[in-house]
Amino acid sequence: MEIRLANITTDLSDIVRIHIRAFPGFFMTDMGSSFLQEYYQAVLEFSENLSLIAIKDNKAIGFVVGFGNPPAFYNFYRGRYSRLIRVTLLAMLRNPSLIGRVLSNAKRISSVQGSQLEVELSSIAVDPTFTGVGHLLITAFVELARYRRYQSIYLTTDAEGNDRVNDFYTRQDFFLESNFLSGQRKMNQYRMFL
Repeated sequence: MEIRLANITTDLSDIVRIHIRAFPGFFMTDMGSSFLQEYYQAVLEFSENLSLIAIKDNKAIGFVVGFGNPPAFYNFYRGRYSRLIRVTLLAMLRNPSLIGRVLSNAKRISSVQGSQLEVELSSIAVDPTFTGVGHLLITAFVELARYRRYQSIYLTTDAEGNDRVNDFYTRQDFFLESNFLSGQRKMNQYRMFL
């Protein structure tokens, strides 16, 4: 297996495909493939992205994406408003139950604070037919963040009904930094100092 930097030209469709397979029924998946394409394209186009893809037998089987300087990323992301509004409105028309989550996420994005010296691990996904790849992706992601001289990595995930994922991050040496509510969802924020 090979883990390498993700390339927007060759890997974007694989990242979207893996996300959909790994996260059925999750908010971003429910937003649809057009939304996922726009989101991951924004991450990959951001100058401080840290995006890796795992390849086995010439097939993408997992990825991890994130970005340094989260406030700058979210400014960049908001600057794509005209591209995002169309896919967001279409998703809400298809599934009106998404409206509350969209509004909650828009509020969260507009209030992101942080340091240019930290990294947000935005998403990690592995094709469900493979095991052990997540640990390798996290290890490579941490090494890349250290190489680029960031000071810490943080991520958020659901606090409840998500024991396997929370256990995974603590096994990777992230510590639980805080809990918070995102709409009705209780969230955990994990951090690792580099």
